[in-house]
Amino acid sequence: MEIKCFRHSVCTQNFAFLEKDKFTFSVLLRILQGECALTLVKGERLVICHSAVPYPVWIWLPDDASEEEMEEAYALTKQHLGIAGYRFNLKYPLAKYFIERARQEGVSLKVTTNMLAYACEEAVAPKKAAEGMLQKAEKRDLFCVTDFVRGFFMDAGLLADVASESAYEEKAKRHISQGFYFWSKGGERVACAALNEMADQCSIGAVFTKREHRRQGYASHLVYALAKQILDSGKLPTLYTNADYSASNACYMKIGFTPRGGLCTIGEST
Repeated sequence: MEIKCFRHSVCTQNFAFLEKDKFTFSVLLRILQGECALTLVKGERLVICHSAVPYPVWIWLPDDASEEEMEEAYALTKQHLGIAGYRFNLKYPLAKYFIERARQEGVSLKVTTNMLAYACEEAVAPKKAAEGMLQKAEKRDLFCVTDFVRGFFMDAGLLADVASESAYEEKAKRHISQGFYFWSKGGERVACAALNEMADQCSIGAVFTKREHRRQGYASHLVYALAKQILDSGKLPTLYTNADYSASNACYMKIGFTPRGGLCTIGEST
């Protein structure tokens, strides 16, 4: 089976076969639509994709992947990128294989983040009332959006994903163009979330509430309002959560989101 390798270009491959994992790998599907530093595809059995430094490398294999296919995924990743110095987003069986193979070569990898992929077929209004309303960000809100983006990355421990202060502003500009929303209470913006549309889905991400306004139900109402808006548009709302944050996972399930898949991020032990 031919291996196709694309560097610093848009991959022309048809990725319809990823539909079977479209919830767990919705971010990968979106990344594959743009230019990436490396995209490697082997038929409908393997995808390795790295958008740019410092982001994680996405690796997909089907659920019935053999040990030989896992070894090939490891070998190709090592050949084209390397193992040390990168983070990888993948399913747990492949993550376990990578960790063991790297250990044999003197590289210590570990799971750094456990993730759950959710979808919402019917939005359920939060039981707890919360003052405020949904507000869409505009270009004139760039400073405020940048501040929220910075807060989200700091709170999520993702500072390694931002190379410079100007990178926050660039992310904010992209969020505004794609759809960025606040929960506004009495004229003050207390929480935020970003949207990313693709095909029949629309993912909700960068959900963040300012520390002084937490535990008031603002994020629940914000995500519920966005989920309802997405459903009314004919698309399916999706989102990722950190599986280890029980409170946020419980919050999303109460407003209609159900788990559809799991994956993890692995990287070097420190």
